[in-house]
Amino acid sequence: MSRTFSRLGALALLVCGLFLQTACLSPHGETVAEQQGSAMLMHDQVLEEATARWPELQGQIDGAAGYAVYDTIVMKILIVGVANGYGVVVDQATGTKEHIDNFVLALGPGVEASRTHGVVILHTKEAVKAASAGEWDFGGDASIGLQFGDFGGDTSAASTGGTSTVYRNMDYGLMLHASIFWLKSSGDDELN
Repeated sequence: MSRTFSRLGALALLVCGLFLQTACLSPHGETVAEQQGSAMLMHDQVLEEATARWPELQGQIDGAAGYAVYDTIVMKILIVGVANGYGVVVDQATGTKEHIDNFVLALGPGVEASRTHGVVILHTKEAVKAASAGEWDFGGDASIGLQFGDFGGDTSAASTGGTSTVYRNMDYGLMLHASIFWLKSSGDDELN
């Protein structure tokens, strides 16, 4: 019985440690204007890199209700993983850009310690609203990669049930896992 409790305690400490590792990614800057500028610079750079890497992406963005661009740190060991970051959601109908924070809890076998960025195509108006309203979403992800500087590469596939398509690129790190995940993104009250 005590062995079970010690394992549960170790798992709880692991989850807390993972959360602390990922709890600090946010736009750079001391003032709100500097942080907004940093987030928009990230948006522009990630979008430029992503459309160069995946030529079909621009057509999907043009035909979608909206899209999100994000920067995230991911930590996963054994079966539990967390990710945290920030991004920008663009509503194609109105042209508005909203700053968001995101948090992910993932369960499944594998390991990941990485910083990733990417673009999420939001196919419906409801998906655009959910991305900035703080609603939870559910999906699946499988990834493999090793990237340090110019060495390595990665590939991944993620799905959130047809309401969005994820294009993800690893900046640096290691990932080898398959997961189900719960994603929560919400508007950043300080930057909007």
